[in-house]
Amino acid sequence: MKVGDAVKLKKAKAYQLALDGLVGIVVELVSTAPNDVRYGEDICRIFWGHGLFGGGVDKSWRRSSELEVVA
Repeated sequence: MKVGDAVKLKKAKAYQLALDGLVGIVVELVSTAPNDVRYGEDICRIFWGHGLFGGGVDKSWRRSSELEVVA
């Protein structure tokens, strides 16, 4: 996964239902350090341009394991 990839949630949790099926764009990627307990689990900031939250946009942090790249 890299900045610019189109992604969606693999499986939306109860509090993520508004994002279920939406496609977002990776706008920031933070790799974990080798000495981190979660090494290999990158954290991505996703731009969801869906108009939720008063017609604006939402940027949220998600673990890469929660996302799948879409073509």
